[in-house]
Amino acid sequence: MKNAVGIDLKRLIYIMWVRKKVIGGIIAGCMAVAVVALFVVPKQYESTTLVKTRNVGISIDEVTTKLIASGRNEEGIHIDLSSAAYVELMKSRAVCAEAERIIRSKTNTDAAISGYHVKNTRMTNLISVTGGGRTPEEAQLVSQAIVEGFQAVQEKKNQETQDQIIRILDERIEVARQASEDARAQGKADAAEIKQTLYMRLMQQREQHIIQRDMPCMDIQIIDPADLPDKDAVLERKKKLTVLEGFVVGVMLALGYGLFCYKREGNK
Repeated sequence: MKNAVGIDLKRLIYIMWVRKKVIGGIIAGCMAVAVVALFVVPKQYESTTLVKTRNVGISIDEVTTKLIASGRNEEGIHIDLSSAAYVELMKSRAVCAEAERIIRSKTNTDAAISGYHVKNTRMTNLISVTGGGRTPEEAQLVSQAIVEGFQAVQEKKNQETQDQIIRILDERIEVARQASEDARAQGKADAAEIKQTLYMRLMQQREQHIIQRDMPCMDIQIIDPADLPDKDAVLERKKKLTVLEGFVVGVMLALGYGLFCYKREGNK
């Protein structure tokens, strides 16, 4: 009985059966190597934080310019970042550097994050932030630090933006105040009232931007805090998976050995 590639399966099975001790040794050897590697290779644990992204509206320069020019209370432009954009932001060097700084401050050691991954659950605004470490505690700390680092970077960016807007408003407020006083000194009551109204609206806007500047990062909401991996459960799960991988590799090598013997005997 031959298959599509011209191999006599019965003969191949017979050849492998005759050499069953070698075949068994190959499979057992691969499984043994896998078990040894499990204890020799440094253990790696993972901890995951689940967060939910939130769409936050922020004012930008164009809106502020219109507001200052007209004195009207116009609505700000909302910049809605997709979940994919949040994922890329969390992978940025700025967030990684801030996370390492956070870890150093908590552990008083030189920290270097070797690996973490961020994944968005498809068709949702949920993001999983998974940190890796040589101990369960280290993995948990990395996951927490990435989330905290992202929040810190976003807060800093927001503060810089709001400070810039406040500086512009301060300049316009002074111009409006001076214009109101000049109009009042010239006896132009209506013009003075318009300038005073503009002045008060600009002051209100300034206070709003101060509040926005001092607000904590609200871009993400933590749904599930970073978990602490169970060391024994992780080891047991890895042991089963590693043994299975060793078995699969052993079967593949044994099949390759059987094909080698099949072809060698066929050439005699």
